[in-house]
Amino acid sequence: MALYEIGSSPLFYCPAPLFREIFLINRLRLEAALSISSSSSDPLSEHSSSSSCHVLERIDAYSVPPVPQAPGIDDQKAQNLLFVSLLFKSAVAVFASLTLPCTSRCPSHKPCSQVHKMHRANLFHLLDTTSEFLPLLDHILWPVVVAGTAAATGSVEDRMLVEMYLLNGARDPFTGGRMPG
Repeated sequence: MALYEIGSSPLFYCPAPLFREIFLINRLRLEAALSISSSSSDPLSEHSSSSSCHVLERIDAYSVPPVPQAPGIDDQKAQNLLFVSLLFKSAVAVFASLTLPCTSRCPSHKPCSQVHKMHRANLFHLLDTTSEFLPLLDHILWPVVVAGTAAATGSVEDRMLVEMYLLNGARDPFTGGRMPG
């Protein structure tokens, strides 16, 4: 994690604070799985339930910083990087809400279901309205996979949008798709 914060991977544009949340989400998922296997009681203690609410609150409150002006970064590239950061923010929130159960005991001013609904809509909106993402597909494959998971209970249009990204990814040698030949 420390190396990622020094300079993010050129292939993964997730802002470091959101990347830390992904690690925390996975740790909470592991703790819940271990508590299920070690006892037959409620797998989510008050602590982990509260933690899942706090994770969603932090993600929702995270303010994506503007891209600093630097040589080689024109306005269009800066705008694309901002959109990619917003895409990751919504994808991490959707990932958290899909994988960490949230109870009504959350101390949040905004219910988890409302945060999920807002970020889910934003995730699909960004994917749908930003055609500049297709050349960046190798950098945003994780948010596309999260959108695919969320699309399972969504509209046909949502599933078609994810399918379009995944088909383009399968044709792109930089995303790990099949090489022509």
